[in-house]
Amino acid sequence: MTNEVLATVDRLEEGVLVLMTDTDPVHEISLPYTLFPLLHEGDVVRLIVEEDMDRREETVQEVMEMKKRLHNVSL
Repeated sequence: MTNEVLATVDRLEEGVLVLMTDTDPVHEISLPYTLFPLLHEGDVVRLIVEEDMDRREETVQEVMEMKKRLHNVSL
């Protein structure tokens, strides 16, 4: 599943980029500036959110393994 939206960088506020979506209604999205230091006020960006089922399965397996190890710990 992929979802995509255009947004405009509205402002930089205390290390946070504030984006306004090009949707109706408009939504505000806040992102850490350190992740996107090349963006400036007025820049238009395309935000793409894509579900990663492979990575999800890997994460589920990692969590299950951690739970198993924790269960085997004796105090």
